[in-house]
Amino acid sequence: MNGTQAWHQRPRRQAGRAALGLGTAALLLAGCALGPNFTRPAAPAVKGYTASGVPKLLAPGAKEPTQRLALGEKISGDWWQLFHSQPLDTVVRRAIADNRSLAAAKATLAQSREVVNAALGVLYPRIDLGASVARQNVSGAHQGNGTGGPVFDLYSVGPTVSYPLDLFGGARRYLEQQEALSRYQNYQLAAAYLTLTSNVVTQAINLAAARAEIKAAEEIIASDQRNLDLVRLEVEAGKVAETDLLTAVSQLASDRTLLPPLRQQESVARHALSTLVGETPAGWSPPNFDLGAFALPETLPVSLPSSLVRQRPDILAAEAELHAASAAIGVATAELYPQISLSASLSQSALSVGRLFSGASTLWSVAADLTAPIFHGGTLEAQR
Repeated sequence: MNGTQAWHQRPRRQAGRAALGLGTAALLLAGCALGPNFTRPAAPAVKGYTASGVPKLLAPGAKEPTQRLALGEKISGDWWQLFHSQPLDTVVRRAIADNRSLAAAKATLAQSREVVNAALGVLYPRIDLGASVARQNVSGAHQGNGTGGPVFDLYSVGPTVSYPLDLFGGARRYLEQQEALSRYQNYQLAAAYLTLTSNVVTQAINLAAARAEIKAAEEIIASDQRNLDLVRLEVEAGKVAETDLLTAVSQLASDRTLLPPLRQQESVARHALSTLVGETPAGWSPPNFDLGAFALPETLPVSLPSSLVRQRPDILAAEAELHAASAAIGVATAELYPQISLSASLSQSALSVGRLFSGASTLWSVAADLTAPIFHGGTLEAQR
């Protein structure tokens, strides 16, 4: 090893020791995270949905319903299958596949997860590689004479490393905040799923109920028409008074008024189902659901109120928002304290490409930067 090479190796070892010392100091100092630590709100200590001693609302002599409650049993994700209706299952699955709101919620969740992945980068050093080539002319005035300087080419290449020390936990709180927001979007997707499936089932039952009511109303109107025909014959035969005929006509006219609102309910349910599956009412029509085709679930899973709040996505979403807000306080609090950043660079600079990686062309630097807020007009405190 010649003297020039030894001179270049010695600064590298010194730089390594300096970087190691700064890194050790960072490990010793990093360990606290400012701001409140999030505590999950306690669930209500309620063990029932009704007060004890409330009488059951059963008619005298009525039997207990055949359905039974399964305490503590979880509800299946495909909960609508409890109705044992294949047409209903088909429509619900189509709505899950084609509903625009659910697709938007899925895309937002995917976006929030990538934000978390991006936020993870604040915990690690950043390593970049830079390269440049420049043609320069140094003025003689910089050298104390009035003559023109030489024109030369300068080639440079090398890596740079930077690492902001998270001494007060601002980066960790930021990551915590983004993870909480991602959980919020996950619960929002679960809520959209439950809302969509429950709306589809509700509209399907509304459609079946409207069709059943229309059928019953049509049977009543048909009965009224037969009664009117009989009364008209009896009036013509002189067996009953004209007032009986007027009563029959009035009854028929009154019952006929039942049909328009029922047909409107049927139309509203059809259009709602079309919208829920992502189609226009003119382009798709749901099956003609029949109430008799729905089977009432024999077993109904029921959770205690203290457990239900840990299952409802709307409550869990609100909890995730609270967690994100708590972490944001830590992020804002860390801005009130000094920020320290370490950086190092190693480059090769030469006047020609052939001499770029020679020992004499090596340049290096190690630095530590500190920035501390002194006066910001109360902005940082107000943000916290």
